[in-house]
Amino acid sequence: MAEKNKKFGELLDRLIDKSNLSKRKVAELAGISPSAIGAYVNTGRVPEATILVKLADLFGMTAKELLSGKRPGRKSKPSKKSSITEFPDIYTESLPKKERECVEALITILQKGKPEDKKTVQSLINHVYKNSKKKK
Repeated sequence: MAEKNKKFGELLDRLIDKSNLSKRKVAELAGISPSAIGAYVNTGRVPEATILVKLADLFGMTAKELLSGKRPGRKSKPSKKSSITEFPDIYTESLPKKERECVEALITILQKGKPEDKKTVQSLINHVYKNSKKKK
């Protein structure tokens, strides 16, 4: 079952409303279906890490800010580029030790890896995360 975060859904809805983009266009830019956007907004379902980063980038925020449900204050500037490396604790804190270490190692590889390897590494991170959640 996907994680739920109502604050995330509410903030995403506000960001979409204030942008000049439709939910369909946001979904297209993030590479997901419009129904997925609906699930994020209406139920607070938290997307996989890759989608979360794309959404954060789209709105000029970090993934951590988007998950927190709070926009950055006026004095703080939004990050120019979000990265999965900014929120490994959010995604790994509930994982068993071995899975957490695996994801952290993969994040290190993702940071230093070749562009052509990044998609594969990201898939591995998502696989470890999903499988560890199924075990619970």
